[in-house]
Amino acid sequence: MEIHNRSKYVFLTGGSGFVGQYIIRELVANGYRVKALSRSAESDKTITAAGGTPTRCSMLDEAQLEQATEGCVMVIHCAAKLETNASSVQDLYKDNITATQLIYNASRTNKVESFVFISTEGVLMDGKDVIDATEDMPLPPLEQLGWYNESKAKAENYILEQCNQQQQHNMRAMIVRLPLVWGKGDNVLTQLTQMANRLSWFWIGSGNNKLSIVHVRNAAAGIVLAGQKGDNGDIFHLTDGEPVKLRPFFTQRFIKMGVAAWKLHMTLPVWLAWAMVWIMALVWRVFRLKGLPILTKTGVIYCSKSFTINDKKARTKLAYRNVITFAEGMDELRDK
Repeated sequence: MEIHNRSKYVFLTGGSGFVGQYIIRELVANGYRVKALSRSAESDKTITAAGGTPTRCSMLDEAQLEQATEGCVMVIHCAAKLETNASSVQDLYKDNITATQLIYNASRTNKVESFVFISTEGVLMDGKDVIDATEDMPLPPLEQLGWYNESKAKAENYILEQCNQQQQHNMRAMIVRLPLVWGKGDNVLTQLTQMANRLSWFWIGSGNNKLSIVHVRNAAAGIVLAGQKGDNGDIFHLTDGEPVKLRPFFTQRFIKMGVAAWKLHMTLPVWLAWAMVWIMALVWRVFRLKGLPILTKTGVIYCSKSFTINDKKARTKLAYRNVITFAEGMDELRDK
């Protein structure tokens, strides 16, 4: 099934974020009008600048969500709570699981044509090296996942369970799994750059592990295609194509952002990183510290294990193609 209609409304969560702003621009370029969830005046400005219309509502209020999604042809749920900005594990689960369920239900109530849930490759990360994972690879036991990845896996499971009840409704729901998203305007890279400049950046292990990446413009294009062409229950992986090695990729971006190369040579042994994860988790639990530890299971697995995904399904079924090359993406990053 494919959506061809132009000038139809799309409701988007996470529209003021890094990926969300590019999704707004991609939707507008495809003739859609975008209503984007906003919870602050600052987000209003960001959404408006990207070409969307700010819509004030809570992701945890189903009545408000039903009002926001009314009359929309597509809903894209991009907002997510990360381990780095969650006040607690419960806070992370509330935003990533409960909110997803409420947004999905509101969309179905309003007979939205297509619902796109933005997930992560991390739902497949079981702590081992994984190469060329396809969409039909079974999810590992949830206890093997870090907090963020577990929350996304549970949200995926809810959506797929609802898809199996398709006879009760006509909404198509698709899941798009993204690897590391990069590109101009990446606020996470800005934070990591500040760490590197303060000599607070450490590689975990050699940094020669392989990973899939996707430029934010390629991701946005693929997400919109999924909403237009995907079938109910489809899962799509999106990448830039060839994987990269973690340390050279991050080093290249750091240098583009003005970090001196001599600041990028500190290494933390993998065994010590794991020890720090367990010690920090214990300290946070015993002393009931706010937020989550600065080093978590998710981070150590990501930084020390090879993990690549296969996007052949999206390239075949959606006609997904790179709209920007790796070299062009690097050129967009600012030089100091």
